Amino acid sequence: YGVILFLALSMMAKSGWSAYVDGLKPFILVLPVIFFAVYRPTFFPPMMVLALGLVMDLFIGVPFGLSPLVALIIYFILSRLLTQLLDFPPVFLVGLAVVPITAAEMLRWLGVSLLSAEVQPLLPAFFAAAWSCAIYFCLALVFHAVLRLISAR
Repeated sequence: YGVILFLALSMMAKSGWSAYVDGLKPFILVLPVIFFAVYRPTFFPPMMVLALGLVMDLFIGVPFGLSPLVALIIYFILSRLLTQLLDFPPVFLVGLAVVPITAAEMLRWLGVSLLSAEVQPLLPAFFAAAWSCAIYFCLALVFHAVLRLISAR
């Protein structure tokens, strides 16, 4: 959990509404949520998602509670689809992660737009989703290695 928290905090150098909208900020919290919701839901329980999301909101400057709300929505959708998702090969699941990552970023964009009472530019949200996908593909390898180490014990 410490590594995930460190990654989340290190990716958020700025704070405030304009930093979210103007900056290229990947939604780092949703990456381990997507991975562990499919492969090992007990390793990353909903309360951990909530706690890390609230800490993330404090540092990133978006409305308090928005990140964990979005991450929990994605978590519960993926956990409900768990039996169907496990039939796919792991390589396909890494590619399939593009859908929930993009959905999470669009939900976060919608939340910021609604709470700020003005439509925020959509292009930074798409770039943040693309950046999150690129990071996810690298982190998925690390997460698989962590699961192998845990399973070996």
